[in-house]
Amino acid sequence: MWSTFWLAAFTSIVLSLLFNIVTDDQRPQNVSVRVMAPSLLEHHHAAIDYARAYPIFTGSISTANLSFPAWYRSPGFWQSLVSSSGVVVTYSAIDFPPGRMGAFIDALIQTSAGSVGVGRSWGGYVQSVAGSIMPLPSEVPDGVAVAATKIR
Repeated sequence: MWSTFWLAAFTSIVLSLLFNIVTDDQRPQNVSVRVMAPSLLEHHHAAIDYARAYPIFTGSISTANLSFPAWYRSPGFWQSLVSSSGVVVTYSAIDFPPGRMGAFIDALIQTSAGSVGVGRSWGGYVQSVAGSIMPLPSEVPDGVAVAATKIR
């Protein structure tokens, strides 16, 4: 009985944190980077699904065109695009307060279990735990958190 109570309490806390992140997109400094990392990855997975469904599409993907799970609400500060070379990229299109971008990128890498396509954009590449492996489209600014996947 107590375990059910604690599970319900924990679930309520997590859902309220997620609700806060997705309804207050103007203040990312007030949101835990550990809550934001899964949000970017969920957005990236939706962008991959879109790119696979429309294989000749290239360019910026409108969030309105993406399909998300019922529980997810896009916070509005992730940008996704598909390059002509078939790389799907989702990146943070917001300014983080000083020091928070690095913490967010660390949380993103940890959440993705060290995926080679997740890290910081720099010099036209993803700087990940595996080094500079994947080229990025020129539209992705340097220094932002990115998730990139080559699908074709």
